[in-house]
Amino acid sequence: MTRSGKYGPLFDWFAALPATTNEVRLTFGKIEEVIGGLLPRSAHEYDAWWTDASAGTTHVHALAWLETEVAHRGSSDGVPQWDILP
Repeated sequence: MTRSGKYGPLFDWFAALPATTNEVRLTFGKIEEVIGGLLPRSAHEYDAWWTDASAGTTHVHALAWLETEVAHRGSSDGVPQWDILP
C-alpha cells in the first residue's frame, strides 16, 4: 500500500523493509532524504514528536510507522530508532 503526502515515502520505506529486519536507526538526514524535504524543528528537538501512538491519531508523520507495524523506541544520540513488530 503506497501513501501520498509528505510522509508517504517514509511509510513506503518502512513497508519495504525485509521481513527479517528487527531494528531501524535513521539519521535525520536520511529521513529527510526519504521524504524529499526537511523535518520540522520539533522533530529534531522533541522526542515526543515521534511517539504519538494514540488511537485515532491524525499526526500523519506518526502514521508512517504506526501503520507498518513499527514502534518508535526513542532516540539515541539524536538518531530516531524503531523496533519492527513481529
